[in-house]
Amino acid sequence: MKANMIIALDQEIENLMGLYSTGSQEKVLTKAIAVASLHPHSAKLLNIIASATFKLEKSINCLKHYDRALKIQPDLPEAHNNIGFVAGFMGNFHNALNHFKRAIILNPIYQEAYNNCGLALNNIGQHDKAISCFKMSMFASPGFVDPFINLGITLSEIGREEEAISYFKKALKSKHRNARVHHNFGLVLYKLGRYKEAENHFILSS
Repeated sequence: MKANMIIALDQEIENLMGLYSTGSQEKVLTKAIAVASLHPHSAKLLNIIASATFKLEKSINCLKHYDRALKIQPDLPEAHNNIGFVAGFMGNFHNALNHFKRAIILNPIYQEAYNNCGLALNNIGQHDKAISCFKMSMFASPGFVDPFINLGITLSEIGREEEAISYFKKALKSKHRNARVHHNFGLVLYKLGRYKEAENHFILSS
């Protein structure tokens, strides 16, 4: 009986994550709260509730749910990564780094945490360490396009435009490429005086 309940809860969590990825945060929050009333000690459910709350409100109200999740399951890497994201959003980059690093310790192939760690490092001027994090994110998940974009941006910011271009080209080969790739590629090309090429990418980003 207990095994069946665990399987059912895991399926509910998987369904909620699928719904979360579609951007239907209000539906996610309503359903997650309902499921959590039956499973109040599920750290993963609390993590989903917190994430949906942050997406909807862009406020620190979500932190109480993350805190509860970590009290139940201190080794939940997703909660540490998400708290780090909120801390970074609020401008507390050192606190964000602590949580991203903890998430990586708990899950050494956590591509999103490596990418977020790189962003936080960039914000405090530690570009070399940021570059290493973006590369670790790529290694953990070659299909994850964000670190390619963020590495390109970082390289351009420190004057390594040709290297930046090589990563934007790699990002364009991804099936997950998006408008951010074209926009930031265009910015680098414009910086180099390659205005026509830049214009083409700006058009594709709109």
